[in-house]
Amino acid sequence: MTNHPKRDWRRHMQQAADQWLQTSQAKVLAEVPYTGPQADALRTRIRDAYLAGYQDGRKKENNHE
Repeated sequence: MTNHPKRDWRRHMQQAADQWLQTSQAKVLAEVPYTGPQADALRTRIRDAYLAGYQDGRKKENNHE
């Protein structure tokens, strides 16, 4: 039996969110206006928003298959 082609999509989604947090856009949003715990809280919110957009995009992609 072959593996399902999308079986690791959650892991890929989590990795993509972590990679996006390393971009200059995420760093500016998370680090410039705040320092300390506020930056960590904002970083978490940005990551959650990225994941929500990613999941929404996957739902739309799956509807067109």
